[in-house]
Amino acid sequence: MAELKQTASELIDSLVLIHKSSWFRRILNGHKKNDLMLMLHLRRQEDLGEQDMRVSDISALLNVTSPTVTQMLNPMEKKRYLDRYVDPKDRRVIRVKLTPVGREVTDETVLVIVKHLNQLVEYLGEADSLQLAQLMHKISDYSDEMNSILAMNDQTGDEKEC
Repeated sequence: MAELKQTASELIDSLVLIHKSSWFRRILNGHKKNDLMLMLHLRRQEDLGEQDMRVSDISALLNVTSPTVTQMLNPMEKKRYLDRYVDPKDRRVIRVKLTPVGREVTDETVLVIVKHLNQLVEYLGEADSLQLAQLMHKISDYSDEMNSILAMNDQTGDEKEC
């Protein structure tokens, strides 16, 4: 087994602590994470002028199959968070849009997120908050880079370590 450096161990400990914290659960407010992520994305699309999304686009966004998206949408539709309908221009296409109830849930969620992030900035201070944001961007860039390398390895059959 590879040796775990002290700094890597500290990172693991920190990630575990963040994962165990109730901060994210408070944001979820009893909703499923994937449901909220989808509703927030639909709301963002609305704000950009797109009133709905195709199930196939949601599938690509979440990197899951269309049947998986359908299973995800069923309970959300029962809760009246969103509506599904056949595209009038192409009857093969199913479209999804938020309902007023779904918009209310996303509005409440955004308010909670903004409140918690403002409290975090107040706690950390402006400089540390900006540094944290920059580090999180670097983590995202690193992750994207590693995913690209893994995708290339999958295509070439190469098994180089990342």
